[in-house]
Amino acid sequence: MHFQRLPPQQREAWLLVNEHELSYAEVAVKMNISKLTVKRHLELGRKSVRDYLKSHIYTIVTVPFVVISTIFFR
Repeated sequence: MHFQRLPPQQREAWLLVNEHELSYAEVAVKMNISKLTVKRHLELGRKSVRDYLKSHIYTIVTVPFVVISTIFFR
């Protein structure tokens, strides 16, 4: 997954907010950054993952279809 390729601070902010369910304020204190920086890390991380998915959508959709077609339509 592309998430693992995010820069360390973006990945850490995402994990703390989404996995550990911390607020932006709590993440800011834990990472020693401002709440706005936490928000920016999350925005950049989402954009990066979204761009990655857009650029790989053909593969994501096509490969399973080809596999299923091969199995059912021999």
